[in-house]
Amino acid sequence: MSKGGKCEYDDVMRFQANLERFQGRELDALARRICNTIAKELYKDVKNNTPTGVRTKNPGNLKRSWKQSAVTKSGAHWTVTVYNTADYAIYVEYGHRTRDHKKWVEGRFMLTNAKKRLDRKARIIIAEEVKKKLGEMFG
Repeated sequence: MSKGGKCEYDDVMRFQANLERFQGRELDALARRICNTIAKELYKDVKNNTPTGVRTKNPGNLKRSWKQSAVTKSGAHWTVTVYNTADYAIYVEYGHRTRDHKKWVEGRFMLTNAKKRLDRKARIIIAEEVKKKLGEMFG
């Protein structure tokens, strides 16, 4: 047999108001914050794992060229992009032939590997942010 609990009418009404408020602007704010947190994790990881290119004319250019776009919403979808503006970034990422076309330089997969690591962390980040928000609203 289960035990019943006491609940005041005002508490129920406050809970309902919090839920309604959460469905609007606060849900969007939470989604935006989660997107930013995830993108910052990816940005930090990819930048830390980008080679400095000590044998290039401009050492560190590839690392400095990582950028993060603003978070945007289109319908029910949220988007943020982490990208590199260096024109040779794709060759470092995936590999390339040498200038004489006789050898292959392996790719470093900075973004590919960072995304794989982030895929494992993303659910944890989302759960922590949602738990924090629910604690603010209903705690």
